[in-house]
This record gives sequence, structure tokens and C-alpha cells, in this order.
Amino acid sequence: MYCFPTEGTGKQNAADAASLAGGGAATQYLEANNIHYSNWNCSGNVINAMNIAENTAISRASSNDVVIDYDLSDQNGVDAQCSSYPKKYIDVITQVAAETRTSFAHLLFDQPLEQTVEAVTRVYARLPFGSGNAIVALNEEVCDLGTNGATFTGDSEVHLTGGGVLSNGCLTGEGNALIVDVNSGEVTYGEENQVTHPEKFTPSPQPGMPINPDTFDVFPEPNCSAVPDLGDFQTGGSQPLWELEPGRYTNITVEHPTVMKSGLYCLTGDFVIAGNGTLGVDPYNGINGVTIYLISGGFSTQGSNEVNIYAPPVSPNPSPAIPDVLIFMAPGNTNQVILTGNSSSTYTGIVYAPDGDIEARGSEVGIGFNTALVGNNVYVRGEAYMEISYFQSPQNGTPTFLELHK
Repeated sequence: MYCFPTEGTGKQNAADAASLAGGGAATQYLEANNIHYSNWNCSGNVINAMNIAENTAISRASSNDVVIDYDLSDQNGVDAQCSSYPKKYIDVITQVAAETRTSFAHLLFDQPLEQTVEAVTRVYARLPFGSGNAIVALNEEVCDLGTNGATFTGDSEVHLTGGGVLSNGCLTGEGNALIVDVNSGEVTYGEENQVTHPEKFTPSPQPGMPINPDTFDVFPEPNCSAVPDLGDFQTGGSQPLWELEPGRYTNITVEHPTVMKSGLYCLTGDFVIAGNGTLGVDPYNGINGVTIYLISGGFSTQGSNEVNIYAPPVSPNPSPAIPDVLIFMAPGNTNQVILTGNSSSTYTGIVYAPDGDIEARGSEVGIGFNTALVGNNVYVRGEAYMEISYFQSPQNGTPTFLELHK
């Protein structure tokens, strides 16, 4: 077979360079103007980024002696296109016409051979922690009776808003009346045939590439030496209200009404809320919110307890607590985080257990999960209506990035 020599290779390089230059300029603009997953829409600053991408692509092409314009209809131009659902990105599309001129080709054809080369650079919005997912299960193991990956069980309606579900391995839905409705997100599992009862999920689950667990390894180890060693804490007696102060603890057992002063809590044992225990948070030393760092041991609550705890915001700096992080299970800790409570309970912030398991239980209508749940395995068990809102934390997520998509 004879291969015609062509200028297409050089033109392809020019198309790639122009598209990448446009994508790079858009990336810088989006970062500089704090445009991310939560505030993304195909207007305003996103349109500005698209215009900058097109102008930059044309300029880069010109520097390579290639002339393109803002019109793809002649297959010689650039066009930036925006997507806002389900993924949020800009495509910078460049097309360059190329000709083949050889004496051999001229023997066969009256005109030069023409072809169009194309390049597409995709610019993704800065993703919050969870990569756009309210629930992420990092375990890549195959299905094993609902013990691996992301598992939804019970006869409940589970509604997720603002983010999707991602399992690196198995995805399971078990329950006669179970409905898992994901609004503004996708449902993804690791490999073909690793989903049980896909009909329980809306939208339909799709296989995808597992996400590298290191993507979520963005938090520094909390500085537990910055808080005092306070040993064991256990409520008891007739005291009407107990107070917890930031510190290093062996175990914390809450069986009576208790408030946590805002700050960092480091545990080498278990944090348990049981009996008549209730738990809330009070501002303290200019901070409003808590980070619970589980060096070893787990966190558990019961369905009858009222629990209202939340992570500190970014500002003012809550150090040594971590902004937006409610519960952080240290790498290598394989225990469980169990989140439940009565209908007045709320959890707000990131719950991260890279080697442990997370379980969200909905025993009563009304319990509020405004969270990003990222764990080795994640279980959602409900006997009532459950709503999980995606807690979006851009500063702990993935910066705006691009790839040569085509």
C-alpha cells in the first residue's frame, strides 16, 4: 500500500498547539476568577474564558504560520463550547485544512487530496473534594454480598443533590422499595458486571475508570500536639450539660447532653454517642466548627441521639482544625464511621476514611447529611426518606485542569 506524503502531520501539530494554548489560557482565567464546580454555568466568566481561549488559539496558530478564524464551517477555525451537565467543562476545538500534493497523487486525482485535522482540548472546572460526587467508595474489589464498594440498602428513598455516586469497584442496591435518585450527578462503578440491581438507581449506573485514591490525599496530618492531652472523657451523673474542649483524647463517650467547643479533637480510641447523649458545637476562640481526627478507633452514634456537628469554615483560619473537614480517619485506620441520629440531627462537612468504612443511616425522616463521604467502603442504610446534599469544598479539591481530548 502506498502512503501519500502529506502536510497533515505538521497541520495536526499546529491544531494541537493552538487548542492546547487556548485551553491553557482558559484554565488560567478560570482559576484567577475563582470559577469552579459549584458556581459554574455557561455564562459570565465562563463565556469570557471561552473568548480568551479562541483568541489565544488563533494567535498560537498564526505563530505557526497557520491562519484560522472563529468559524468551523469551513473546517479551518476554532470554536469553544461549554457543558454544564452532567460534567462541567469547556472544549476548545480547532480544525485546520491540509492538502496532499504529490506527482503520484496527481496521476490519480485531478485536485490535491484534502483533509481536515482536528484537536480538542477539554478544560474541566475546579472540582470540590469528592470530584463532583457526594459519595465515593475507593475499594476496587469485586462484589461480595454487598460488603465492597458503595452499597445502598433498606426500603427507603435516598435522594442525593448536587453530586453523584462513584464506586471504584462494586455498586449495590438492595431493598424491595429502595429508590436511589441522584440529582445533578452521575452514578459510576468500576468495571462491567460490578453492579447489583442497577434499576434501583436514577440515572442508570455506568461503568467508568476507577479514580486514584491519592486524588483525595490532600489533607495534612493534623497537629495534635497543638491541643492538650485530656485523657478519657465520659459523661455521667446529674450534670445537665457537659462540655468538651479541643484536645487529645483516648476515648470520648457521650451519654448525656454535651457541647463541643470548636477546634481539633484527636482520638486514639473511640468516639461514641449513646444512651441519652446529644451533641452540638459552640464557637470557641474565634473558631466555629470541629475537626475530629481518628488516629485509631471509630465514630458511632445511635438512631435516638440528636447530633448536630459541623466542620469549621475556611475563614477565619481554624488551625489546628482543618477547614471543611468534619471527620478524618487517619490512613491505615480500618475502623468505622457510623452517622445517624434522630430527625433533628445534622452533619455538615467532609467525612474522609481512606482505609475505613463509612455508614450513613437514615432511621428517621429529617436527618440532614450535608456531606462529602469518601471512604474505602460506603454504606447507606435507610428505613425512611433520606436526603444527602453534596458538601462542596473547592479548596480541598482538584484544581482546574485540561487534557488533549481528541
